[in-house]
Amino acid sequence: MERGQGGKLALAKLPTILLRPQSRPPAESLKDVRTSKLLEKVIPGCTVHGDGARAWKSESKRLRLRFKNVVHCKMQFSKLVRVRRLPKLTGTQCLDQTWKQLKRYIPKELRSRDQTTRRDNHRLEEYVWSFLFRMNVRPKLLEALGKLAQKANNATR
Repeated sequence: MERGQGGKLALAKLPTILLRPQSRPPAESLKDVRTSKLLEKVIPGCTVHGDGARAWKSESKRLRLRFKNVVHCKMQFSKLVRVRRLPKLTGTQCLDQTWKQLKRYIPKELRSRDQTTRRDNHRLEEYVWSFLFRMNVRPKLLEALGKLAQKANNATR
């Protein structure tokens, strides 16, 4: 997630991993990080923050991106970094707030697996992509919706 005015949010769908209820998911693998291509969207000069998964750090290093780890379980959400020899406070605050908004946007009764088919719930993915669209076009939402409606109208002709 880019910080600042007009910052963009980028998401990537990773393969579904089956877990026992209430269990902790594994950290992303190097293959997951590379497949996501999220780091390729990072503007050079920005700091990438990771939550401890080693794959993010090694891929950031390979792409020559500045990287810092934060440890959320120790209530660490920011780091002091030097940018052009000046200290700057950076962190995951924007991402944490966006994650909180996304969780509020998705209805509480919606589950990750469809109860009848026992497969991934496609409605959950629709809500996530809808949220992503709203986040990335928020200043011009009505204009963007109008363009989508025009495209849909032209496609049906």
